[in-house]
Amino acid sequence: MFKRRFIRKKQLTLDIWYKKEAIKLFEELIKKYSSLMNLNTNITFTIKKLKSKWGSCDIAKKHILLNLELMKYPIRTIEYIILHELTHLLYPNHSKDFYNTISLYMPEWKKEKVILDNFFNI
Repeated sequence: MFKRRFIRKKQLTLDIWYKKEAIKLFEELIKKYSSLMNLNTNITFTIKKLKSKWGSCDIAKKHILLNLELMKYPIRTIEYIILHELTHLLYPNHSKDFYNTISLYMPEWKKEKVILDNFFNI
C-alpha cells in the first residue's frame, strides 16, 4: 500500500514538472509555426494526458489540445504534432493540400509520424 502511494506521488510530481516544461515549449513552438504559416490569430492550447490521440484542433475556437506524453519524444516529433494541428486551421481535413502544407514546413514529417506510431500506439 505504501509503495503504491509513493509511486503515485512520484508520478504526479513528474507529471507536474512535465506540464510546466510543456507549457513553455509548446507555447514557443506554436508561436514559431503560426508565425511561419502566417496564422495571424490568437491560438490557445491545453495540455492533458490523453489515451487515444496526440492532439486535436478546435477550428472554430482556434484552440489546440496536446497530449502531455509528447514531452517524452524528441522536439522535432513534438514540432510535427503542433504543425499538424495548426495546419487544421487552414485545412480542416486530411486532404492533399493539408499534407502538402505540412511537407512545405517539415519535409521529413513522415519520419516523425513513424516514431509516434511505433513507440506509443494511440
